[in-house]
Amino acid sequence: QKAFQKAQNSAPPLSFPLVQKTFRAQFGKDVDEMFDSFSRNAIHAASIGQVHKATKNGKDLAVKVQYPGVAESIESDLKMVRPIVQKAMNVSAKELDFYIQEVQATLVEETDYVHELEVSEFMRTNCSAVENLIIPSYYPEWSSSRVLTMDWIEGTLLTDWLASNPSKEAKAKVAQTIWDAFLYQISELQLVHADPHPGNFIVTENNEL
Repeated sequence: QKAFQKAQNSAPPLSFPLVQKTFRAQFGKDVDEMFDSFSRNAIHAASIGQVHKATKNGKDLAVKVQYPGVAESIESDLKMVRPIVQKAMNVSAKELDFYIQEVQATLVEETDYVHELEVSEFMRTNCSAVENLIIPSYYPEWSSSRVLTMDWIEGTLLTDWLASNPSKEAKAKVAQTIWDAFLYQISELQLVHADPHPGNFIVTENNEL
């Protein structure tokens, strides 16, 4: 909730009618046709969207809905900053094209929730050997390029958990899990899927990450 309130300063939350509009555009259905229940107000903020809590067949779900126009604005935003970047970096237009194209491709990929679902499911399957790590399951039938549905996992944001003064043993357990997760990805999978921001980690009541 604190993260959501902070995000409100830069990106106002989507109203429920706009959420409905997104679902109709993505699935041709209203929210209530897809889920048994769906929170009318956002529960958390994401970097380019907001998270609602839903239920389906007795399962608690987190549904991330992207803010409208995010993907479409990337090209125009980069055009605006291009002269500033070129002057700051002191590079030729040809060199700058290379960097701009790379940044644009990466940012567009960030807005593609289908890609995020595929990579996240790959990581969930292939990181099952990491002890004390929980990666939620993702659901393609309730996801699209602008909507991403996964298991809802109860827990406390890492920053809030640390502020609650957990025991030395608990902190060591969580820290070890973070270390093991990254080391396993690098050494065994030879790739890393992570945005290591504290707001992207939660700790369960059993000190699972």
